[in-house]
Amino acid sequence: MTTPPPSKRRSARLRRLLTRGSDRYDIVLLLVVGALVLSPFNDGRLGVLVVGTLAMIFIFALWTTNFPRRLLAAAIFFSVFALLTSAGAQFDHGRTPKAIVAGVCLLLCAIIIGTIAYHLLAKRQVTTRVLAGSLAIYILFGLLFASTYVLIGTVRHDGFFAQSGHHDAISYLYFSFIALTTVGFGDLTPANDAGRMLVALEALFGQLYLVTVVAVVVSERRRPSKH
Repeated sequence: MTTPPPSKRRSARLRRLLTRGSDRYDIVLLLVVGALVLSPFNDGRLGVLVVGTLAMIFIFALWTTNFPRRLLAAAIFFSVFALLTSAGAQFDHGRTPKAIVAGVCLLLCAIIIGTIAYHLLAKRQVTTRVLAGSLAIYILFGLLFASTYVLIGTVRHDGFFAQSGHHDAISYLYFSFIALTTVGFGDLTPANDAGRMLVALEALFGQLYLVTVVAVVVSERRRPSKH
């Protein structure tokens, strides 16, 4: 039997990777980590790049989970609209661009979480890809709350943090994941009751998600299959 050349083997692997309905949550997780790496640059015009990355994750998540084509087409339209809105806002001045980018990122994170969770709940067999999808949701929640804090800090005249001074995107990202993992260094704290309640909600979710969802997925993944 003739072995296909390396170029054809690479092409075949790429086709399998991009096949609709292939459940490649490992790729989704990598893309989410990419969005996390870009998030510290969410202050200026690079915030549009973060929006674009989240939009790509949204479309790929729908593609790889084999959602109906009409829904996929609507997602592409919405993603393009979100990207153009974020890009157009950069021509404005003041706090408006930052608030719009934060709001769009928040909405995209929420939709992606719902998309992945909806499909994972229908899975009866736990695989490595299911575990990757569960971890992607966890990271996305950190990004969602970070965008929420940025939005609150931008629209409120007194900001979000009790500590004075300028707080950039990485401050909000750092604070969100510190709250999500319930580490709680205390160097940054919310200044108002709404912020405190959101932080408490994030910390509660972060703790319960790890000890329930992720723990169950890992235990089921390790359990040998019955014949």
